[in-house]
Amino acid sequence: MINTGPFNLIKNEPMDIIIAYVVGRGIDHLNSIDRAREITRYVHEEYERNFSTLVSVEDKQEELPAQFYLSQNYPNPFNPTTKIKFSIPSPTSPLSKGGMQGGLTNVSLIVYDILGRKVTTLVDEPKAPGTYEITFDASRLASGVYLYRLTSGSFSQTKKM
Repeated sequence: MINTGPFNLIKNEPMDIIIAYVVGRGIDHLNSIDRAREITRYVHEEYERNFSTLVSVEDKQEELPAQFYLSQNYPNPFNPTTKIKFSIPSPTSPLSKGGMQGGLTNVSLIVYDILGRKVTTLVDEPKAPGTYEITFDASRLASGVYLYRLTSGSFSQTKKM
């Protein structure tokens, strides 16, 4: 049996308690205990992956990127959606010059087919410095090779998805 506690319960205060009953059936009673432990470890890992414990509620100050960055889409290959992550540098970075308007940078992220024809524009607006993630839905497109290009001022980078 795996358990936790003690709990400090306060009268008239709600508290979430999650309980999982796990049964493992093996070839004999000792093997059944081993199976139950394996299943319990799996359930615990799934819980940890999906329900992280809050350690603090302090605001985390995110560092602004020092340069433009366009990451490889993921998952790749994909069907029908994929995510594209990109970074816009802080205004103090020498790489952020060109296209700056009051702390915002003009950014475009465009998807092209293999022949170079524009398929869709995912982003075409001024963006504040930071890291962004866009979801590209290709459910209405034929399967094949597509390219995506991030452009801002004099910066331009293209990747294949």
